[in-house]
Amino acid sequence: MVDKADSGFALSERPGKLTNSQLRVLGFIASCGAEGCSETKQELAKKLQISLKTIDRAIHRLREEGLIV
Repeated sequence: MVDKADSGFALSERPGKLTNSQLRVLGFIASCGAEGCSETKQELAKKLQISLKTIDRAIHRLREEGLIV
């Protein structure tokens, strides 16, 4: 049995596993359609009631995973 604490990744940082905040950001972006979103990070943070730092981390992670460009 592998101890998750020894895996080198926090549960939310494992490849393929997104946090609730990351999923909310991804859902919002997907709802904008093919044209993309025009909201700033600040507007997105306010709409989703998530801190700006969390928005930054989510966008970075979604880009790393190839889910957004």
